[in-house]
Amino acid sequence: MAQPSLEKPLILKSSRGWSWPDFGELWTMRWLLIILTLRDIRVRYKQSAIGVVWALLQPLLTVAIFTLILGRIVKIPTQNVPYVLFCTVALLPWQYFQQAFTQGSASLVMLSGMLSKIYFPRLMAPIANVLTHLVDFSVTFILVLALMVWFKVAPGWPVMFLPFFMMLMVLFALSIALWLSILNALYRDVQYALPFMAQISLYLSPVLYPVNMVPEGYQWLYKLNPLVGIIEGFRWCLLSKLNITLDVGAVLISVLVILMCLAGGLVFFNSRVKTIVDRI
Repeated sequence: MAQPSLEKPLILKSSRGWSWPDFGELWTMRWLLIILTLRDIRVRYKQSAIGVVWALLQPLLTVAIFTLILGRIVKIPTQNVPYVLFCTVALLPWQYFQQAFTQGSASLVMLSGMLSKIYFPRLMAPIANVLTHLVDFSVTFILVLALMVWFKVAPGWPVMFLPFFMMLMVLFALSIALWLSILNALYRDVQYALPFMAQISLYLSPVLYPVNMVPEGYQWLYKLNPLVGIIEGFRWCLLSKLNITLDVGAVLISVLVILMCLAGGLVFFNSRVKTIVDRI
């Protein structure tokens, strides 16, 4: 006599209105998240002739141009830090954020075929895409370390907080990707605004200049940008021995804004993704 199966069937429940994602389901199927992330990495570099090398060339060329124009010609003050090092450390989180949120916005569209055929937690799509760009981040980090060796700059004790600021960087990129992935699936015109948004984020963040160049009366508004606290945190962690200090207030504001964006993004994504397959 055949023994009855002890495995519980997967029951899909559709809820209406605003709701949180099922984090338990996400954890149960975490192996699939790893598979999707590795798949995105293979696809990303398989179609590139120079592969991971491009991840190094892009920040290298960008820093070279900025250093020539802003460091040598304009001579922006950088608190006795070599401009090339000052700029490269800031490009580390900014470039990750720019790549993760622009390409993360297309995560649902890129998986449209899979979404219509099999079930998996839809939240995995933007998460996998955001995690994929940690490869580029790691390559750029090697460039930062090389520059620190060149200029004989050793990190101080604040380097132990670097994982915290990396976590903020990933969460902020994910929070924006959650919003934009839904909006891009509903309104394809959103993709045309992404390059402009990325460019604006560069000038509204302390990548090319120090925070103290922003007028005092606008500092509170400027620090509402979470990238301000994140970038300042990276500089503090890696360049503290060059008298770089940390604006704790800016970091606290960044944490608060990121948590608000992430919470809103999770609810918005989970509530709208249920019917998104028919639109893509």
